[in-house]
Amino acid sequence: MSLDDLIKNVVAEPPRTVMVETKVLAPGRREEANRRGGMVLSELLAGATRGEPRAVRYGHILGPPASPAALNAWSERFPHHTLPADLRALVARVNGIHLWTDLVEGRSYEGLAPLSFAAMRTVLRRIAVVHGDLPRSAVEGCMPTSGSPR
Repeated sequence: MSLDDLIKNVVAEPPRTVMVETKVLAPGRREEANRRGGMVLSELLAGATRGEPRAVRYGHILGPPASPAALNAWSERFPHHTLPADLRALVARVNGIHLWTDLVEGRSYEGLAPLSFAAMRTVLRRIAVVHGDLPRSAVEGCMPTSGSPR
């Protein structure tokens, strides 16, 4: 499959809405899980009850192209990690591929992250414009914290 075919197929795939089951955690479970060391999923869900089903709208999001300056900046920042030519060609066309993204939460299960957090914010803004409002928490979730790479 060529890069053009990949992009064409991803763009052609329409968003889908599916109903998903939800769980309501037992009181205090979330706080326990947030403590240092966390907890395994089976413990987190112990005592959970069935919640109301919710509609989730999934779709594919392609990020805007990376500029030559962004590609060069990445290469300068990581000189020992050369991007293969085919990957450079891909991000020059789409800087970030997010497949089956939850279009409300802004999270996807499969994808290729963009070269920078700034590009991720651009992708999330695009989701908000194309698919409706995006919670501020989803955009803030991709922002680097103090000391993290940008």
